[in-house]
Amino acid sequence: MAIRSALIGLGGIAWKYDAAKDLPYPLTQAGALLAQEGVDLLAGCSPEAADRDGFQRWCGLSVFDSHAKLLRACSPQLVGICSPTEFHYEHFRACIEAGVAMFWLEKPPAASIADTMEMAELARHHGVTVCVNYFRRFLPVYRRLKETIAGGLGKCHTISVMYSPGLLRNGCHLVDLLFYLTDAPDYELLWVDGADPKSPSFGIRLAGGPTAHVCGASLPYHSNTISAVCDEGIISVLYGGRATRFEKRIPNPDFPGFFTLEDHGGNPLGKAGIDDYMSHSLADLLFAHQQGRQPLSNLETALVSQRLMDQVLQAVTPCA
Repeated sequence: MAIRSALIGLGGIAWKYDAAKDLPYPLTQAGALLAQEGVDLLAGCSPEAADRDGFQRWCGLSVFDSHAKLLRACSPQLVGICSPTEFHYEHFRACIEAGVAMFWLEKPPAASIADTMEMAELARHHGVTVCVNYFRRFLPVYRRLKETIAGGLGKCHTISVMYSPGLLRNGCHLVDLLFYLTDAPDYELLWVDGADPKSPSFGIRLAGGPTAHVCGASLPYHSNTISAVCDEGIISVLYGGRATRFEKRIPNPDFPGFFTLEDHGGNPLGKAGIDDYMSHSLADLLFAHQQGRQPLSNLETALVSQRLMDQVLQAVTPCA
């Protein structure tokens, strides 16, 4: 019997990106759920009439103006929470009380570390499976970067991140990657620059690992690049996963006895790309639930990055 699923929130990541483009792989939760064998997407809900009407025209499914009505009518087993972040806790708790067993939770998981911690406790207590959609954890290029940082190019001394625009909008993906790539359980916040308060820059020392320098900017494009500075060179994943670069250490031709860097064709990261990123995330949620474990990206793994972002944003927010 197919798994009954539904969506709370009907914005871009819920369905609109797929309506705007024709690609061979889904860009949204609805697109992935509709394509997934063994899953039936039944309905979506939003308080916005335009979003409900657009979703219904696009896929022909039922719509509701509140999550309470959707939960009563559909009794879903899996819910994708795509609502604005400030409503995630409320919607998650309502789904728990309605008996939902699987959650596909958009990032960041909640508006505060306190809400995220309570959601994690609710998930543990009720035995539900939660995938936080930090989907870059599921892309092969970042898995290979993780393996390279672990020793493929010698010691990793520092990690450099450039993100835009918005820490909670796009930077959160890169902050999550810092902890995924290094397996660091904690961090020390070294400095914060709040000149751009929505896209602050900061430095941390990862527990048991390298330092990391995170540079944010409110740019009119997505930069979202991460680089690991290692003994044998600098390895980078660029543009959110769409390209890679390897700058290899070589003898300096101008100064004997010294070394420099050059772009190298033998890139250990191989092919880049973000194909099927939503499908990978959904597949891990379903497989994890079947196995009785949590997905690769879950509420527990999200706690440390949520705490860091809260700490950084508090440092740049003027006291009332």
